[in-house]
Amino acid sequence: MNAARKTFILKLLKRHNIMSLAPLIPAAGRSPKVVNPLAAVSMESVNNSPEEFTAFIKAEIAKWARVVKASGAPVE
Repeated sequence: MNAARKTFILKLLKRHNIMSLAPLIPAAGRSPKVVNPLAAVSMESVNNSPEEFTAFIKAEIAKWARVVKASGAPVE
């Protein structure tokens, strides 16, 4: 199996696993075992869908890229 095909299959499997777990994660994120320790350190559980999380991360990368660029800090 060539590398491109192997990468494609691994991406499909990864996406399948994410989508299989996605419905279970919000319930876990609302459980006291997750909520209470987070609240103890002034944090909260956010139970986004995989698509919402992806959109959030892309927006954060764009936002902080502008900050880093404006600061003149070297990118390593």
